[in-house]
Amino acid sequence: MLSNDTGLECTGDECHDVAPHDARRRRWFQGGIGFEGAGETAGPENGKEETVMAAKVKAIPEGYSTVTAYMCLNDAVKAIAFYKKAFGAEEMFRMPGPDGKICHAEVKIGNAMVMLGEESTQYEGSRGPQTLKGTTVGLHLYVENVDASFKRAVEAGARAIMPPMDMFWGDRFCKVADPFGHHWSIATHIKDVTPEECEAGMKAFAQQKSCG
Repeated sequence: MLSNDTGLECTGDECHDVAPHDARRRRWFQGGIGFEGAGETAGPENGKEETVMAAKVKAIPEGYSTVTAYMCLNDAVKAIAFYKKAFGAEEMFRMPGPDGKICHAEVKIGNAMVMLGEESTQYEGSRGPQTLKGTTVGLHLYVENVDASFKRAVEAGARAIMPPMDMFWGDRFCKVADPFGHHWSIATHIKDVTPEECEAGMKAFAQQKSCG
């Protein structure tokens, strides 16, 4: 039987997770991302995560890695649509707030999960780059064809920062900014280089830049 909207199916003393992206995950509210007026309705203790203790539940849910990007931005609905068009993102789920804005959503790009939510003035660290007038964090994509991925992103509305170039560390590499202020680097690995080759290439690149 299914136990209390936890996403756990239990028979006797045995329980296992059957809804990692739906019932179970919809029970928690990310403390750093919220929506105006959320108050204490988001969780049992001022929006803190509700912990479900059960046998044989994976500490790291299936499909997630140890580090997962979490983006705050203005207009998460449009952002999800853009990421689908620009990067081939697959929407896993979304949780709209009372005002219709997305307080939390998850998309999958390639084999990686990315979390995102509408920026909020209520929570520390939950303002987007447009509000902050810049960003100190970038997201990096490894793809099969960097030139095609760069073209697709720009055609979807990204701003080109650096066109694809063969770089000294062995990647063909480029950078774009999405319409919401987040920066993405995109690369295809084209050559394995030794630490010595990388160091020599870095010095040559720096020299070229200083002379330019």
